[in-house]
Amino acid sequence: MKSKPLPKHLNKVYLAQEREAELAWLSEMTGMTPEEVEADLSRPDEGYEGEVPNAVTAQTFRDADAGRNLTRYASADAMFRSLGL
Repeated sequence: MKSKPLPKHLNKVYLAQEREAELAWLSEMTGMTPEEVEADLSRPDEGYEGEVPNAVTAQTFRDADAGRNLTRYASADAMFRSLGL
């Protein structure tokens, strides 16, 4: 059975409660106050705003998303050995 959507005024209350719960959880996880968490979330990511990947990086992202040109290893140890680490 499909539930009916909440009336707009109740939906706003529900969303506000959800936001408050998320801020409280993030606050507990980070040791920051809910106000600090909210301020941090409202700031744009520094150094990324407006940056666009170059053509090679963009193609690499598309290939990885499609599962192409990936190197797979049996274990993390095998990967590190391959990298000489």
